[in-house]
Amino acid sequence: MYYLIYKITNLIDGKFYIGQHATENLNDGYMGGGIYLIKAQNKHGRENFKKEYLFCFDTWEKMNEMEETLVDEEFLKRKDEVYNLQLGGQKPLATEETKQKIRDSWTPERRQNQIERNLKMWSQERRKELAERNYDMWTEEKRKSQSEKFSGENNPMFGRGDEVSARRATLESKEIHREASKKLWEDEEYRNKIKEANNSEEGKAKRSAASFAQNTPEMKKQKSEKLKGRVRSPEHARNISIGHAKRRIAKGIAKDGDFDLVNSI
Repeated sequence: MYYLIYKITNLIDGKFYIGQHATENLNDGYMGGGIYLIKAQNKHGRENFKKEYLFCFDTWEKMNEMEETLVDEEFLKRKDEVYNLQLGGQKPLATEETKQKIRDSWTPERRQNQIERNLKMWSQERRKELAERNYDMWTEEKRKSQSEKFSGENNPMFGRGDEVSARRATLESKEIHREASKKLWEDEEYRNKIKEANNSEEGKAKRSAASFAQNTPEMKKQKSEKLKGRVRSPEHARNISIGHAKRRIAKGIAKDGDFDLVNSI
């Protein structure tokens, strides 16, 4: 690993930036991270900037110390000459001793108290309250307004439908996803963890809240109207069911049979 102090100079006006960079490849193409430096590169083009290495060290501490020495308060006063905004040097990462103190502070009692607070904060009543609030917020008028606001050329995906659909539908991506899912669910320990989470009080609360939010009379009516006249092949219907099962499992609201359905792929 190379621990470097670099200087990047604007060839047009001579303004420069000094920073630090750790890399295994001296030609990795890195051209600085200062806000003003990046803005200047976007304005003038990166080809109008030259990078040079001032120092190379064998440890992060030495590199950090050198940047702290070079980019001091006097250096930052040269606003017309430099892009730097902050003093050099970074705060060191947490030491192993500090990390161990943090681990030790999480006693079994503290962990249990945190779990109880989380369960209380996201109780079934609380989830139901939030679901009702969100449902009332998205009135038919607001939905229509949002739809009109982002329709046509205002939609960020306008004109890219064919490109995105083709990319999503490639056989290669489907096969990769299928193999990844199979490998994941072959791990019995992982499956048991998911089942335990789903059978916990928190998991039950999640399922209850999700079910309430998605199965109000109004939502059921809208889904029914939307699906009228649509005919799906058995394979299409099965793929949709598998997709729903995966999403429920990922969210911790799996239903009976979801694991068997996913494992049958």
